[in-house]
Amino acid sequence: MAKNVRHDIKTNLFYLLGGETTSDFTEPAFPYLQWHGDTWRKKIFYNEFMFYWKSENKTKAMEVLKKVWCEHNTTCRKDRRMLNLEILLGKCTDHCLCCDEKLWYGRCYNSIEEVKSRDSKPSIDKLDPDGEYTDANTWVICTTCNTYKNNAKTPYRLEMIADAWKEQINK
Repeated sequence: MAKNVRHDIKTNLFYLLGGETTSDFTEPAFPYLQWHGDTWRKKIFYNEFMFYWKSENKTKAMEVLKKVWCEHNTTCRKDRRMLNLEILLGKCTDHCLCCDEKLWYGRCYNSIEEVKSRDSKPSIDKLDPDGEYTDANTWVICTTCNTYKNNAKTPYRLEMIADAWKEQINK
């Protein structure tokens, strides 16, 4: 029986997990060098990624991953289909704007270590929770921070909770 070594791996966010590991089993093999429709959504994204990856332009290659993420998160959810992909792509930062955790837009990751995964998985969030998903009312933060602010109607509410929590810790 084959051993699943992926649970033993200290995950580097710049690896796309395709199930294969390096010869010493210390980390996943990168990149996921196969066309796979569920991962890439469109062949053009895969080809663009490979072009930049082979030319050793990792910054541009990671931008392609962001495009794949934007495409997936707007077409698969009816309430987000009206978002402009170019504007959303501009909101895709490398770090969460709330907690500064590094965000990973590659769809092959996101489940190796559940806690780490939530901290690095990006999420489209509404600034005004009562509003619609519009270009002006959205930002991209990590899933954990999105969950934290999920039921808060205003930033003031979160500040009150944080202040009360600090007060209880100091007692």
